[in-house]
Amino acid sequence: MSKEKKFHQLIEDLDQEEKKAAWEKIKESETVYEPQSVFFPAPKKKRIAVWKKALATGALSVLIVGVGAFVGVKYFLKDDQPTTRYYDASMYETQKTSITLRQRAEQENKKLLFLDWYDVTDFYMDQIYTLNDSNQIIGYYEQIVDINTGSLVEINIVNKAYQLQSLENYDKTTEISIINSVQVDWKSTKTNSRAKFSYGDYNYYVMLEYPMEDDSILDLIEEMLS
Repeated sequence: MSKEKKFHQLIEDLDQEEKKAAWEKIKESETVYEPQSVFFPAPKKKRIAVWKKALATGALSVLIVGVGAFVGVKYFLKDDQPTTRYYDASMYETQKTSITLRQRAEQENKKLLFLDWYDVTDFYMDQIYTLNDSNQIIGYYEQIVDINTGSLVEINIVNKAYQLQSLENYDKTTEISIINSVQVDWKSTKTNSRAKFSYGDYNYYVMLEYPMEDDSILDLIEEMLS
């Protein structure tokens, strides 16, 4: 090959290298400056499991039903279960009356328990409990003597809506007996026996002086309930 041809070949080879270098620069330029799409996945929504939703719904339903039942029971029972109010001795008094428990039950059609000894006893006396502010009758008191033993019997009958201070001693009972399906709380000592029970609209407080037996007062209450 002549020197001239070698020279031209050298120039052509140089041109190819320059072209290649230029092309590489172009590709680099495109790689560097060509914007690329970046994908950012959308945040996943927090999902509540189906069973948790069902559980929450069920709990809410139970709560609603429970509240409704409580309100309903409270509404329907409020008239059946009157609130008992405590009265100290300054808020009420006793007044004598000529009407016996038997007469009051017959004349006023009241369901009162009593000892029907009026025709044979040596002594009986009656009083009523009244409120000082209104003179309302809230209970009855009767003394009557057992002609067979000579013992004095006291019978206090008080409407269930009232709790009287003078009858607090009847709360100190030690025994419980059931007479004709009625619970009787009682206590007996040598000097007296005391018992209390509820019947109808009233609470009963009975005292027997000098009982012949420890449970003699139960015989009296059984006679009253018969």
